[in-house]
Amino acid sequence: MSRPAQKLVTSLKEESFNKEEKKVARKALPQVWIEKMKSLPETGMGFHKVKVLLKDGTVIQGLVFNSEILETNLSFNSDEIVDISPG
Repeated sequence: MSRPAQKLVTSLKEESFNKEEKKVARKALPQVWIEKMKSLPETGMGFHKVKVLLKDGTVIQGLVFNSEILETNLSFNSDEIVDISPG
């Protein structure tokens, strides 16, 4: 019986190595966006799920924590932000 359990553990270890790591970009929002975030209802306690529109038309989904810290999976300059909306 210990053999199947050992195989299961091995499978979990192999699976964790095969997962692609997600890179997360975090940045402080400029004051103008902080004020907008404060006016929007929170998705959950202390965070907003958002869509960020960039100057080039790219829309990125992300999270904003405490109306100040934006977390996305794509790095960009905060001066590229055109709009932030609930997402």
